[in-house]
Amino acid sequence: MALAELAAAEGIDVGQTIAVGNDATDLPMLRLAGTAVGFAPEPIVENHCDVVMTSMRILELYFEQHAIVELGDSGG
Repeated sequence: MALAELAAAEGIDVGQTIAVGNDATDLPMLRLAGTAVGFAPEPIVENHCDVVMTSMRILELYFEQHAIVELGDSGG
């Protein structure tokens, strides 16, 4: 699975990964990830998510609050 391969290549335990998905094809990835984020997910997917987001702004804030990404001025 791509998530496991990517985590291994980066030297990260797959249990420390975050995956974002919304439909049934994302279920294997979401089940494998340490944190499964549903982005406006289908009902079957929502049952397998640790968190559900409904907008990009909320997802962005979640990532920022959990120190996953640093947000800031990207202008130059």
